[in-house]
Amino acid sequence: MPNQDVQLAVNCGSSSIKFTLFTSDRKVILTGQAKDVQGDTPASYSYNFAPSFASSSSSQSFDLSESRDKELDAKTTYEDVFEEILQDVTSSEVLGEKGKERIKLIAHRIVHGGAADGPIVIKHGDKEEKEVLDRMEQVSSFAPLHVRLPFLQSVRS
Repeated sequence: MPNQDVQLAVNCGSSSIKFTLFTSDRKVILTGQAKDVQGDTPASYSYNFAPSFASSSSSQSFDLSESRDKELDAKTTYEDVFEEILQDVTSSEVLGEKGKERIKLIAHRIVHGGAADGPIVIKHGDKEEKEVLDRMEQVSSFAPLHVRLPFLQSVRS
């Protein structure tokens, strides 16, 4: 469906970023990975996507037949790599005319320790959003390379 909502799943590791776009009925329309995000060599990422999704009018299965590779400058920050990825995966080539407006859910796997006894769920606009982000920030010291304060700051805005 041309206006079908999508979901973005992200896993930001210490030196990699994995990402997948799904339809609301869990069909994969894009999958990719960045590597050397904080390494001595320039970061790079690649992704495969279904070009037919951008103009699809049905809930079919999608063939991830298109691929893209990108190498970034050696001085690119982790946050800049993440921004580049978001720009590409939300492009009209991938998501059609409405682009990032079609993303209705973002899931992020975050490694943490501390006293959290279950998943930490952020619901944008929810009355507990600030409290949840504060809890995440409190446990970030247990895995600082996985719970990035700049990521939390971007979620807050």
